Amino acid sequence: MTSETPGRFKRWFWRPPRAHGEIIADRQVSVLELFYDLVYVAVIGQAANHLAEHVSVRGLAEFAVVFALIWIAWINGSLYLELHGREDGRTRSIVFVQMGILVLLAVFTAEATDGSGRGFAVVYATYQVLQTALWYSVLRQDRRDHREFLGLTGGYVVGMGVSVVVVLASALLPATPRLVVWAGLGVAWIVGIVWPPGAPTPAWA
Repeated sequence: MTSETPGRFKRWFWRPPRAHGEIIADRQVSVLELFYDLVYVAVIGQAANHLAEHVSVRGLAEFAVVFALIWIAWINGSLYLELHGREDGRTRSIVFVQMGILVLLAVFTAEATDGSGRGFAVVYATYQVLQTALWYSVLRQDRRDHREFLGLTGGYVVGMGVSVVVVLASALLPATPRLVVWAGLGVAWIVGIVWPPGAPTPAWA
């Protein structure tokens, strides 16, 4: 082992997230990212199994709410990888940890609106804690190098932190109120993605 090996390993494993505007030329979606998406497909498949056994208006509504939460998790994780991920040990380790949590989430997804709702909420909140930490690392970098993005990134981090609290608190509720809280969170995220916090106010507003 040469004297340069520890430094090389540190650069490979402890590099900060890719900064805003730092573009990787000819970037292609990696095999790991495709596997990451496949794990989400498995989670959605569990939600679809529940719908197949409860074909009704309520069953469709329950599926839509659970699907919305899964989609929110996917869009946050994929957006981070696309904008700030690297081909290094840090990013790959993070993806593997996320997939591990998602596998556990799949265990509770099929009955997320019934008996497994509390387990789903706790695991989902754990996953969102990790994603909040990732985006907070971007916020710290923006404070140092890209202050023009502070409003957008800061609002995003706050929104994710609030989501963690809301989903975790929903674990204490009965099934129907919990589903209503999840539905409200899903609508809030959709609105937030269409009109991000910290973004300029539209002229029509």
